[in-house]
Amino acid sequence: MKIAFILFDQMTTLDFVGFYDAVTRLKTMGFNENLSWDLCGTKDEINDDRGITVKIQEVSPDLS
Repeated sequence: MKIAFILFDQMTTLDFVGFYDAVTRLKTMGFNENLSWDLCGTKDEINDDRGITVKIQEVSPDLS
């Protein structure tokens, strides 16, 4: 299973990290060893609502 986490400017990082932690544990705890993910967005870096900058792995990827 491949997951695209789509990040955008002015997001709330706390909301993202809570979801990211729970979902990625499916792999780290051995429930789904084929799980992979990318951080996606429309530009190389995004800034959250408090000024934290996140580097994006895949810029405007084809998500089909």
